[in-house]
Amino acid sequence: MARLARIVVPGAPHFVTQRSVPRQNLFAEPGDYALYRDLLGACCASHGVTCWAYCLTPKEVRLILTPKRAEGLARALGEAHRRYTAFINVRARRAGNLFHARFASFAMDDPTCVEAARALALAPVRAGLAKSAREWPHSSVSAHLRKTDDGLVTVAPILHRAARFADLLAATADAEKAVKRFEGTHANGRPIGSTKFIERVEKKLGRNVRPGKRGPKPKARRG
Repeated sequence: MARLARIVVPGAPHFVTQRSVPRQNLFAEPGDYALYRDLLGACCASHGVTCWAYCLTPKEVRLILTPKRAEGLARALGEAHRRYTAFINVRARRAGNLFHARFASFAMDDPTCVEAARALALAPVRAGLAKSAREWPHSSVSAHLRKTDDGLVTVAPILHRAARFADLLAATADAEKAVKRFEGTHANGRPIGSTKFIERVEKKLGRNVRPGKRGPKPKARRG
């Protein structure tokens, strides 16, 4: 079955995830998180991509990225991940991939983006890495709470859509439900949002982005 071509919508936020290869951590030391943030920040700036939110856990990166141009998303992530992998491999004296397959992504409208920001922030809680989103040091949560950019994230877009950001983190009991909402939904890369949002995306891209009807296609008539 052919893989669906990546759908990137310039100017729209995209929920992006990528995991490590099996039995391998992306981040083994505290300094690894800082290095990744620096590299990704530099690559995003070079390719016209703005980071609205991020959360880094040992085996996965979760990001909300908004590219100015369609090709910017893949270029920024590709360059950052190549440079980061090269550093880790040199330090470990090995060769090979660190990130598993290609990154997954989907464009989303504003309400979905706010949901994604909450799920991203609560991911460490669900994984048992922290008791609250505020306690996990490797995410943009502290920057959003301080209302201050940190070199990678630009906090204004999320705060504009969720002015009371702390309220998104208040109820962590349903962290699993919030995070699972965004696991698997990005498998086919199709945009997620209201009907009007999807229509605007299709008009902007000049193509249909909605899934077709399932089942075998009707056979063409002879004659």
